[in-house]
Amino acid sequence: TDEDINDRDQNALYFQLEEGDKCVADSGYAGEPEKIVMTQDEHPKDFKEFLARCKNRQETFHWRLKAFNILGGRFRHGISVEHRMELHRMAVDVIVGVIQYD
Repeated sequence: TDEDINDRDQNALYFQLEEGDKCVADSGYAGEPEKIVMTQDEHPKDFKEFLARCKNRQETFHWRLKAFNILGGRFRHGISVEHRMELHRMAVDVIVGVIQYD
């Protein structure tokens, strides 16, 4: 319902998608067809393979965030909240860069 959606974190990716934009997700998001692209039986084989690669990349990204302990504890660097957020974003961006060229 609309009330449930309004209770969600408005900074989440779901709310950042522009009108008409979609992202790739698994069947756990089946109730969001206007925002989510999932593998379906009627999709061509090459498109299903593309979606599988997208989901695999997402899983690799999340695994590496865990492996590099990016989200494992409180980020203690920086001199203010804004500075900490800037440094934390930089750390995540570095991991994204490593994954892209790995």
